[in-house]
Amino acid sequence: MRNVIILLLVVVVGGLGYLFMFQRDTFMGYLGMAKGYGPAKTPDDALQKFQKAVKERDYANASKYCSGPYGEQLNRSADVAGKLGKAIDGVTAAAEKRDIALTDKVKGWLAACEPFPAKFEAGKIEKHGDDRATVALNFPANHKIVAEMKQEGEGDAKSWKLHMPTTPWLPKGVNHLLDKGKDYAKALEKVSDQIRSKEITTKTDLEQKLEEELKAAGKD
Repeated sequence: MRNVIILLLVVVVGGLGYLFMFQRDTFMGYLGMAKGYGPAKTPDDALQKFQKAVKERDYANASKYCSGPYGEQLNRSADVAGKLGKAIDGVTAAAEKRDIALTDKVKGWLAACEPFPAKFEAGKIEKHGDDRATVALNFPANHKIVAEMKQEGEGDAKSWKLHMPTTPWLPKGVNHLLDKGKDYAKALEKVSDQIRSKEITTKTDLEQKLEEELKAAGKD
């Protein structure tokens, strides 16, 4: 019986290893489905899943509900963006736990590090027929856009997706994110560690250390 169990584990683990190594998109798709990120059957479903994914810094799954250039760049940079986003959240959480207030400068620097906005407010979805809708989105700094929503795909894979308006700087910004994102994430993680170890104890300390680390990370 024990040998049978071991054999089954080898088959299962081996199968997962094959999927991850040679069928990565399929493997990640299964993981997304397990987390509730299946096809969006309605515009509201797509918007809610997109909001949930970006809030969790899960940009790979967020990209499933975006099409066009924005979705492509979101998926392209998902790994680095997720690491950087979680590092930003880590600084905020560590400071809050130690009752260290974030100055306007610190808030500004953290906002500047944001790979993609993690929080935004959505207006009412307006339907335009059976396969098209629009929704107004309000991002930080009062940046407002209107996103179009369309159904894409075939059969069971058919899903509603957001079409975000973009500008020519988006690919350039993502290139910089891919080039320096991990460095910025490490800098922020170091600051979080310094807060937890009480090397940073005041808002002035935090401002000084964060500026030092981000400047060092930004150097070529």
